Amino acid sequence: MILEIALASAVVVAASAIARAVVTERARRDAVVSKRASVAAAIEARRGLRVGDVLLHVGDELWLAGAIELDEEGSSIVLFRTPENTRAAWVAQLDEDARELALLAESTDIPEGRVPDRLPVGGRVLSLQRRGRARVTTRGEHVPEAAASAGFTILADAGGRTAIIVDFDGTTARIALVGDRVERALIDVLPGGDPPA
Repeated sequence: MILEIALASAVVVAASAIARAVVTERARRDAVVSKRASVAAAIEARRGLRVGDVLLHVGDELWLAGAIELDEEGSSIVLFRTPENTRAAWVAQLDEDARELALLAESTDIPEGRVPDRLPVGGRVLSLQRRGRARVTTRGEHVPEAAASAGFTILADAGGRTAIIVDFDGTTARIALVGDRVERALIDVLPGGDPPA
């Protein structure tokens, strides 16, 4: 009888240990699934590009080292500096969700003074798409010094050729960029920037 009681106690202890191990494994698995779900949700909720991201486009890697944000009463345009890239020294994000992007290079084809509503650039005539005034903020590296506000002009043609000109207030500093819009589907984003607070 004592042997049967000892055997029954051993079975109960073993069953209890197995049950604890199963519960612990399930909890660990649930934690991993929960963490993956929260990372996926954060990626899904991510809006726009950030300093530190890397864009992959037709064999090019574009590191977004710094940014100049032009905030026009809640509507913003962000110019990202991409150093060490020969084809596109800048990437323009023209909407909050980064669906409208342009790869741009600095240009000397833009004349001094007020930018006209129509302008021939590189054999193509670009027309006024948007003109405004904006508050300016900068972050990251490789961006020029900027004033707290600026006027900007965006010109474009039907083929996607785009010019963005930024004239900083209180200075003669100007950024004049020309390039082409790109389809968002052709760009992969490797997140490297900090998520929003």
